[in-house]
Amino acid sequence: MFMDEITDLFCKLVAIPSPSGKELAVGTFIQGILKENGIQSNFDNSGKMNNSNSGNLIVRLNGVIPSTVLFTAHMDTVETGEKGISPRVEDGVVKSDGTTILGADDKGSVAPLIGALIELSKQTDRPSIVAAFTTREESGKMGASFLDLADKIDFAFVLDGSGPIGGFIHQTLGEVPFDLAVVGKAAHAAGAPEKGINAMIAAAEIISALPIGRTEDGKVLNVGTIKGGIGNNVVPDLVEMEGQVRAFSQVEIDAIFTEMERTIKAVCEKTGCGYRLTKNTKDAVPPSSLEQDHALIRIAERSADAVHAPFSLGRGYFCTEANFLGAKYPTISVKRGSRNSHSLDESIPIEALNVMKNLIISLVRNAVDR
Repeated sequence: MFMDEITDLFCKLVAIPSPSGKELAVGTFIQGILKENGIQSNFDNSGKMNNSNSGNLIVRLNGVIPSTVLFTAHMDTVETGEKGISPRVEDGVVKSDGTTILGADDKGSVAPLIGALIELSKQTDRPSIVAAFTTREESGKMGASFLDLADKIDFAFVLDGSGPIGGFIHQTLGEVPFDLAVVGKAAHAAGAPEKGINAMIAAAEIISALPIGRTEDGKVLNVGTIKGGIGNNVVPDLVEMEGQVRAFSQVEIDAIFTEMERTIKAVCEKTGCGYRLTKNTKDAVPPSSLEQDHALIRIAERSADAVHAPFSLGRGYFCTEANFLGAKYPTISVKRGSRNSHSLDESIPIEALNVMKNLIISLVRNAVDR
């Protein structure tokens, strides 16, 4: 079946295994395509910091308009690489052969970005463009968190998100993992249970009292693991839990931890237990939030209109590269038109791949005509 250039490029990209931490093969392929079209690129050194065999691949197109726009799209996918992806085109839709994911997350953005860069490189009346093909978005420390750009970035677009093209995400949850240890006193469960302090009872009461789950305004508190005790004849003296707090602002995250510690302290004082609550800030992801009246929202809306895609704006109940870029630049995430990410039913319409390329070009144009 005949395929247009972007669809053909997409199929070649997904056929190259690139699980998180092993992006070099696909990065080298992208670099080769760009070089064939006169576009230079280079890998940064971030792979040494996030245990990837590749750095982020950085592209710069210098423009004559005094403005700089950043695009990111991640090269890694959730597949293991043990079984190759075989894309199929059926009725205008690209799917896998049904035994693997497709990898449209995020190569459904990578292919259109390459196509847009090639087209934009031939235009002279444009701003400067920086594009980063990034690593380890799906697991580990995101390559985007190590982007160290000397460029003065005016606007950043993260090309990553399932859903119809024309959809944009202006807020994404920040995340702080935590460890909680509840400390009691061991004793023989039959011989002298009254001499012990049961940490498991206290832990159960803490979990019951905490507002675990998602609130109406999107905040999340979760306890994901719990372990404790050394035998069925010993009063348990230690219970350890792991969890996470998520919210759309650091103020909200801090408030959740404050209330959480108040609850833990009250239970421990009542039961005689001690506790250790540790925030794992080194593994935290900062929240990202763009005000709805920001100029970048208007740029997104005009760009969607230009490619005849219905504009929509929403929140993302997850973490993306926008979480790291949003602390430095005005940033918005751009949905790519794929469906059912991370599943064997993942797919993307051919039309979406081409409209996405045109949307990227439109975003560049509208970023300076504001």
